[in-house]
Amino acid sequence: MTFPVLLLAAGAALMAAPADDAVTARLEAWDKGLVALGGGIDNAILHEASWSADGATFSCLWRTAESGLVRRTVTWPEGRVADLPRGATQPGPAPAGTLGRSWREPAATLSVGTVGWKGPAGAGKLTVEGRQLRHHPEKGAPRVLAEAPEGKRWAGPPSWSGDATRVALWLETLTNPRILRVPGVGDIPYPVAGDPLPDPRPFVVDLRTGAASTPPGSLLGPVHTMRLLDWTADGRLLSEYTLRGFTGHGILAHEPVGCGKLRAEEPGGPFYVDGTRHRHDLGDGTALWATERTGFRHLERIDLATGRTLARITDGPWVVSGVARVDVAAGLVWLEARGFHKGENPHHAHLLRARLDGKEAPVDLTPGDAHHEVAFSPCGRWFLHTASRADLPPTHALRRLADGAVVATLGTADDARARAKGWGGRRVVRAKDRDGTHDIWGVVHFPHPFDPSKRHPVVEKIYAGPHGAHVPHGYAPWWDADITDLTQSGFFVVQCDARGTFGRGRAFQAQAFGDLADAGLPDRVAWIRAAGARIPQMDLARVGIFGASAGGQNTAWALLRHGDFYRAGVADCGCHDNRLDKVWWNEQWLGWPVGPAYDRSRCANEAHRLAGPLLLTVGESDSNVDPRCTYELAEAFRAAGKSHLVSLEVIKGAGHGAGELPAPRVLRVDFFRTHLGGPR
Repeated sequence: MTFPVLLLAAGAALMAAPADDAVTARLEAWDKGLVALGGGIDNAILHEASWSADGATFSCLWRTAESGLVRRTVTWPEGRVADLPRGATQPGPAPAGTLGRSWREPAATLSVGTVGWKGPAGAGKLTVEGRQLRHHPEKGAPRVLAEAPEGKRWAGPPSWSGDATRVALWLETLTNPRILRVPGVGDIPYPVAGDPLPDPRPFVVDLRTGAASTPPGSLLGPVHTMRLLDWTADGRLLSEYTLRGFTGHGILAHEPVGCGKLRAEEPGGPFYVDGTRHRHDLGDGTALWATERTGFRHLERIDLATGRTLARITDGPWVVSGVARVDVAAGLVWLEARGFHKGENPHHAHLLRARLDGKEAPVDLTPGDAHHEVAFSPCGRWFLHTASRADLPPTHALRRLADGAVVATLGTADDARARAKGWGGRRVVRAKDRDGTHDIWGVVHFPHPFDPSKRHPVVEKIYAGPHGAHVPHGYAPWWDADITDLTQSGFFVVQCDARGTFGRGRAFQAQAFGDLADAGLPDRVAWIRAAGARIPQMDLARVGIFGASAGGQNTAWALLRHGDFYRAGVADCGCHDNRLDKVWWNEQWLGWPVGPAYDRSRCANEAHRLAGPLLLTVGESDSNVDPRCTYELAEAFRAAGKSHLVSLEVIKGAGHGAGELPAPRVLRVDFFRTHLGGPR
């Protein structure tokens, strides 16, 4: 291989005993600039925030102009705000604070069964001996319950029914998983798209009669995963399945007299199961269930005996992005919603209260054109509320959970000192997509110090992974080093959530299905052009792009398909060939069996189109994305006669995301300074 190759020491070694003083000096300068920036933004983050165990007192550190850092305290029921000396005792151990993310209640399913190889009292135990499944009663001789067919195996732990008369476990297909050899780590199982999977099925056996059953092949095709062996009080077994190729998911009910699909979400085609699935059992034979049947993720209450929808709790052209709290006794659910208010940034989160019977429209407890983050008090009566935008410092308040009423305002953050030091801040930009159908929202990070008389090069930070929206739409975090390294070096850094990303409905996300090469790049180019029209200091003749993992692949495609706009790129640990990457991520977007979509998304197929400089970085010990993805792309560039445009940097001993280690960070900035220049 004729590429310039630099083998870097592991990041930890560089930090402990750097071999390059220039690298250390640059990092120290950037870190000091970032510390100075953070020191100039007062009260954006609530430090040492906590509640008393009974929720009667809240406190946090707060910087005031008169007294400096104090402990701001709120007490109930009057909601009185008082500033105490910083060293005053905190009210209790319960932490509070949002830091860019709201609290979400995890999904919960209920089972009356007992899990384990040893059953409940008097039931005995199960063992596996070779292919035989054996029951060892507390009295009497062991007996063989079943023998796994050739090529199958038993997998536990078993789940015993409430009356201990039946037991369930998994019957799986034996596979010989592909192995990824990771330097310094060893060999790890690493199935890739299209590889054989265990294809588990629930197997139920009656300990009284020996009768056994498993779902018939005609009921359920190949599955990617199955989870849960939950027993209901009336003796049914409930499991959840995800079809192979991620074309759907649902609940499987194993009745005493048969097996069937209780609830199926199977729209056909690749489907983001992990992002849409949510089930929360309510304890009365019903459950909260997330569905995208309308094209937007919403909540229904379903009957766990029939699968029938009992109530549509939410509906409309917006999405439920999380369940925050459930109160079955009160018949209420608190949920996180995005896109709830027409005309507002659809990525802004709001906390809504809704009835479990769906008889009233949801109520917004966090009004205002902002991104809203919440954290609940231990007693469940109050919540900390932070409202902000990427370009609007946060306001912090304490609200009543029942109705959202403000009981105390802590104050609003102030970035005046940071701006006085030259920080240009951020600007939110809204512009149309490639064909004028959707609004695209994003953020422009200004250089700092910012000289408005000059034109600055522009670098996009990209991550178009379809499993989320990845741009900060609240004020925090502003401290990401991969952005501030560049802004402190004279660059505008831009980010936007283009078509193909998650959280704005199925039609918006569908751009990615079957075509990861698209990466929303036509939308991104249109959005950056619109941003440049509003901010004349952005020099759109000098645009670069960088990203890691899926963002690394996105970066390569930006230069291959849109090289007339993106002049240079840095791609770290990219999954440039989805056939070589892990099964669970790639089959969600490109389907199963492996077909033409995988070939269309393979960067090496268009290596001949590269027209601008590209820096490829990869950790030699990456266990997330096989480094072969990067090595084979580099070889494809060599074969296409593009060696003069490509540098390959292999970071010795480093894993996934090696591009964020100290030396690669400096290399990235220097690369863009070399190929895009500085302010002019």
